[in-house]
Amino acid sequence: MTRILPLLLLLVLGGCKASETARNGFDPATGRSTYSSPRILMDHVDLSGGLASNQRVMWRAMASCSGDGCTPNDVDLVFYNDADRGLNLDSRRVQIVFDGMTRDWEDLSRIEEPAAYSTPRGEFMRVSLSGLDFARMAEAREVEVILGMTGTTRLRVPHDRRNEFRALAAEIGL
Repeated sequence: MTRILPLLLLLVLGGCKASETARNGFDPATGRSTYSSPRILMDHVDLSGGLASNQRVMWRAMASCSGDGCTPNDVDLVFYNDADRGLNLDSRRVQIVFDGMTRDWEDLSRIEEPAAYSTPRGEFMRVSLSGLDFARMAEAREVEVILGMTGTTRLRVPHDRRNEFRALAAEIGL
């Protein structure tokens, strides 16, 4: 019994450490700190838009800055198509609506793409928010992400699906 108790304690403490959602690291070679959350599944997909059945859109937050333990000015939200077939969108535009605020973003570098296109599995968009907006969005009561020009692909992200974002904001010091 005396041998089992320390082993159980080690497993419990080890499990707590492994369950941390915000990850950061410092690369002495570049002098940069990096922060990231795991990928998070968005919830309540409105299937009337560009998404077909069995589509999964995920996102994660990533940031970096110069210095050990620094606070980044901006946080990137990275969107992923997590299905085996293409995700149909009508543009590379996104609106993020939270607590009465709207943040718009459009990828103007891809303006020559057709009006409607399909993105393969993997990353399909990266949106930068100020650190303050990221912290507000992580804490917001309601968050909705609208993909494309027509606004019919709406993804609602409940408060409990943003726990990792709140942990990352705390880790960064936002």
